[in-house]
Amino acid sequence: MKIHPQPWFRRKAIKYALERIDDQDSYILIGMPGIGKSLFLRTLHRNLSQTPHVCSYYIDLNELQQISDQTITQFIADQLDDSTAKPSLIKVARKLKSQKEKHVVIIDRFEKATYRVSHDFFDTLRVVIEKSNSQVIFILSLFRDILDLFDIREIDQFYSLINPFTYYLQPFEKKEGIEYLRYISEKRDLKFKKKELGTIFEVTGGHKRMGNAYISHIDAVSRNQSFNKQLERANASFGVEYQCRRILEHINRQYEDTLIRIAMDLPLYKQDEHNIEYLKEVGLVNNDGAIFSVRLDQYLSAITKAKRPGLYLDENTGEMFKLGERIDMDLSPYEYRFLEFLYENAEQVVDREEVVEAVWGVPKEQGVSDEAVDQLVSRLRDKIEDNKGKPRYLVTVRGRGFQLKLD
Repeated sequence: MKIHPQPWFRRKAIKYALERIDDQDSYILIGMPGIGKSLFLRTLHRNLSQTPHVCSYYIDLNELQQISDQTITQFIADQLDDSTAKPSLIKVARKLKSQKEKHVVIIDRFEKATYRVSHDFFDTLRVVIEKSNSQVIFILSLFRDILDLFDIREIDQFYSLINPFTYYLQPFEKKEGIEYLRYISEKRDLKFKKKELGTIFEVTGGHKRMGNAYISHIDAVSRNQSFNKQLERANASFGVEYQCRRILEHINRQYEDTLIRIAMDLPLYKQDEHNIEYLKEVGLVNNDGAIFSVRLDQYLSAITKAKRPGLYLDENTGEMFKLGERIDMDLSPYEYRFLEFLYENAEQVVDREEVVEAVWGVPKEQGVSDEAVDQLVSRLRDKIEDNKGKPRYLVTVRGRGFQLKLD
């Protein structure tokens, strides 16, 4: 699908790349999976190939997976100079130094070959840049920050050289996102109203592959149905859900936790505020602090509720939930301490003496009666059980004590 001639395609990102190349600056391109980094880089490569005094090399490290005996360094050197057998990358750099052309080396899917990165790889790239007087310019494409993949001590000098020019490729903005959806739907002979394209954009948040998944599903399964039915069926499709899952698989757990708290409308911690700055840079969170895609927001809520038991205690906030609904605000201090104690000992039987010590903080002999314990159990059941006569969560084990079942 030849999108590159379209005037609306990734104008900001292409403008930034050309500025860096004009200034002879290497840079890192970061973006979540599925937003079209490879398409952008191939488009940039085509544009550069037609630019005077610029030689462009597009290197897809997916191809390296099939070459068992080559290092990344040698693979790159071979792309730059195929006139000799196994050319040295640094010698190639010296050779290019005398030429008028700038040599732009676009390295796509860099994380695909990180297991082959030798300890001197980044030093070699730095030396190549310096030996060529910045005539060799590298663009490295990644799913995540390079420090998530490598220790700063392994890449420090190269990182200090390239990091100031990190560029975050975000999902499509609204205007180009709608144009992209119109473009791919017309390719399939599908006709949508402008408002309908706007709805698909809001649901996908401008995520390229998610948009593809919606259009493909509508084309294959529900093209003759009403738009609302088309959207409903596409929402539930495997292809759309897969794109949501793939996004989460490529971010750190700390960022996923922050996204979950946003999706579940839970209080945010100080660390979340720091995480949100990064999530905004990569486009996972918009300027209003909401998740960029309605469908991803729904997916996060669904998997969180599916993972959590019927009763769930957030150990960070102390908030207690029942089937996703917060309940701790309705509990008295004694009831909360009792439920917290039961939760910490979930599925185990606790006796009355243990309950008294945990809730009242005194031994049972100091005057807490069985009646007081029974009243506490009854009040808590009023608040967590749907049918107090047939308790689902807080059960009595005759002759032994009480047991909390989480599901």
